Amino acid sequence: MPTYPSSYYQRLAESASNTFKGTTGTPVTTINDTVIPKGGSVNQILSKNSNKDYDVKWITSAKSTGSSVAGSVPTGGTANQVLEKIDGTDYNTQWTTLAGGGDMLAATYDPTTIAGDAFARANHTGTQTAATVSDFDTEVSNNASVAANTAKDTNVSTNLSEGTSTTTTVDVNSSDGTNATLVSASTSRAGLLTKAKWDEIVANTAKVSYPTKDSASFYLSTGGFTGMAAVEQTVVINNTAYNSDGAVFTLATNEVTINKTGVFMFTGDVGLNQDPGTSRSEYQIWLTADTVEVTGSRASVFVRGFDSGSSASFTIIVSVTSGEDYRIRVDRVNGASTTTYQTDYASRLTITEL
Repeated sequence: MPTYPSSYYQRLAESASNTFKGTTGTPVTTINDTVIPKGGSVNQILSKNSNKDYDVKWITSAKSTGSSVAGSVPTGGTANQVLEKIDGTDYNTQWTTLAGGGDMLAATYDPTTIAGDAFARANHTGTQTAATVSDFDTEVSNNASVAANTAKDTNVSTNLSEGTSTTTTVDVNSSDGTNATLVSASTSRAGLLTKAKWDEIVANTAKVSYPTKDSASFYLSTGGFTGMAAVEQTVVINNTAYNSDGAVFTLATNEVTINKTGVFMFTGDVGLNQDPGTSRSEYQIWLTADTVEVTGSRASVFVRGFDSGSSASFTIIVSVTSGEDYRIRVDRVNGASTTTYQTDYASRLTITEL
């Protein structure tokens, strides 16, 4: 830049070669306070007039007057300050130091919006375990009240005894004067057994009693019939194996009298045999009640003629009227053997009440 003495020049002018020179045409080599546009006031700044180099003028900034000047920046400011809006007017700005620079956001340190001192224990929420407090054990030990245990609850000796009793309640008396009344049980909770319920249990008045069920079993030992032909006869039954009640079942002359009305199950077995060399014959057995055949009780058996025994069996349930007589009858229905006999210990009649 050409030197432009203050005694000759009042402003800078751009030459054709894009250099500053005085109005007399002498080049200017140094920019000093004499080549800057005259005028201006405190806090004003230089602003470009055009896109030409060094074409500048003094302007008033928005910071200094509050006016709106496009492209102006307030004077002053310090490191790390920022521009902030003074109001809603365009370009009306000022240098400002941000408060709390580098701090956490409220969403981090105050997620529940307590809006209080984050370091005050009263503003803390949630449960903090003793393990997270570094000096918890030490401070507890240093607490005089804890060490002396003056706030403890001490158990005292208490004697209990039975107090007033009724048919439904019992008082439990305590030596410390705090008595309790125990009440009877109900369908919704536990409690005492009342006197009335106890008497009922002792008397057993609510029991369900089932009638006694009787049974008996009779059999042939020896002395059964022999030489049977085609004529029905009674199977010999002459001994008692078991009788629950001699007044209910009576055995006499090969028949059993039942002195009880009820439903009974009858099981009969008859063992037959015949001499060798005789023809094979078929026999049938059945149960009679007062000499009348019990329908459905008939059973058959074949006896071969070489001294090999066989047996016939039946089981039937009968409705019995007290006083009826029951016996087993037998008859040859096929064949011609006349040497058939009743095998010892192979015939029986068992009667069971249901």
